[in-house]
Amino acid sequence: MFMLTLYIISFWVGLILTLITSFFGGHGGHHLNVHLGNHSTDFHAGHSPLNLSTILAFLTGFGGMGYILLNNSFIGGILIIFIATITGFIIAALLFIFLSKVLLRDESVMKEMDYQLAGTLGTISIPVQIESIGEMKFILNGTTRSIGVKEQDGQIIPKGTKVVILKIEKGIAVVSKFENNEF
Repeated sequence: MFMLTLYIISFWVGLILTLITSFFGGHGGHHLNVHLGNHSTDFHAGHSPLNLSTILAFLTGFGGMGYILLNNSFIGGILIIFIATITGFIIAALLFIFLSKVLLRDESVMKEMDYQLAGTLGTISIPVQIESIGEMKFILNGTTRSIGVKEQDGQIIPKGTKVVILKIEKGIAVVSKFENNEF
């Protein structure tokens, strides 16, 4: 009786939580932080098979297969646990493969350092007039981007001039002309 209850609870908890996270945009939880003694390990859905989606898939598969085998076969209890566990792992692995190869193949972890623009070189595409804002084009992570710019001292910067971003103020890059001096 205990095993039947375990399989039923595993199946329904896995299924219901999967539906809840799917409907409310949880996407199975992309981050799981596990604390082991003095060690902490981060797991990200795109990088590790241990995430909420695969854990819930395992529970659903384990519970469903255990219930089916317990009620419809003459197999012993230990063998049922083994088959249910293997089924749970297979379902979780198939889900992980689907997520990583189809849904998350272009996903990457954003790093704040990748988006720090101070020190970035670019070219003025719309001239900066006295005390006004122009535009510069630059490359970030292989993609050409643009940002509004102003010269640090309020001076004119003509189109095509190479500049370097000194800082960002209220979404506008403060720039200076880039002088390529060889030492």
